[in-house]
Amino acid sequence: MQVLTDIGEMGVQVGERYVKFRPSLAAMARLGTPKEIVETFVTVCGAPPLSGNQVLDEPRVKSWRRDQFGCAVNVLYACTDEAIDWLVGYVNERYRYVRGALPLADIVGLAAGLLKHGVLGDIPPEATRGAKKEDYLSEFKARDFAAAAMAHLGATEAQAWDMTMTSYIIAMRAKFPPAKDAKKVPTDDEYSHVKGWLARVNKARLEAANHG
Repeated sequence: MQVLTDIGEMGVQVGERYVKFRPSLAAMARLGTPKEIVETFVTVCGAPPLSGNQVLDEPRVKSWRRDQFGCAVNVLYACTDEAIDWLVGYVNERYRYVRGALPLADIVGLAAGLLKHGVLGDIPPEATRGAKKEDYLSEFKARDFAAAAMAHLGATEAQAWDMTMTSYIIAMRAKFPPAKDAKKVPTDDEYSHVKGWLARVNKARLEAANHG
């Protein structure tokens, strides 16, 4: 079975059994509302909030790990149409979790990789910059990206919803490449660096003038 890893598809093989995962826009939409999609991303890819107090942090970490694992399993189910109970585990009639073939840490790691391709797009940033560090995505509206793919890329509805964010960004950059003579907008770090350099130069000039 062919897996397009460059756009975020992933495959897991255990013995003779194989499952293919695709973090498409449709798969991300299955995770819930636009806000819930981002919350899932933060839970799976983030770290638990710690206070520095071991007594208080220990139960918090345990609770966070349960939430993280639950979200990760949901991501894997959303990214495939196959039955994967045997792979990720299941809850039996006694409401106890029965482990599957995939280790718990691998389930979380796989889900994190799928989310990066499905929500952010796992590709290098463009040469033109200017986004602020404090910019934070509070919602992920999959339907808006699907609509844009249909409007600007000529994709059918099915093709648009089947795109990952990685494939969407690659296609949009190919369709609308940045102008070769476009000026780059300096980042905050670059601006601070130049400002500091200029201050040092002016200070050196002033000292030279005073001693002249």
